[in-house]
Amino acid sequence: MAVKEIKVIQWVPGAGRKPGYDWPEVINKIQAAGKAAILYGTCEEIKQIHGRYKPHLVVYHAYAQSRSEGQALLEWLKRNT
Repeated sequence: MAVKEIKVIQWVPGAGRKPGYDWPEVINKIQAAGKAAILYGTCEEIKQIHGRYKPHLVVYHAYAQSRSEGQALLEWLKRNT
């Protein structure tokens, strides 16, 4: 995280562990360093975790079942950010 040119951190906890968005101690440390964190989840999971972390330092990678579900998530994020 000390490398100034790196702007986004992808952290994957590994197989069999809780999802990456459920590690606030890691995500908060990434964001405290001024870096964005990539958070993976379904559209519903992203709605549930949105607001836990600084929205300007989050990149969501959403697993949508359809284009319309993905578009609905984008509209939801616009209304709730």
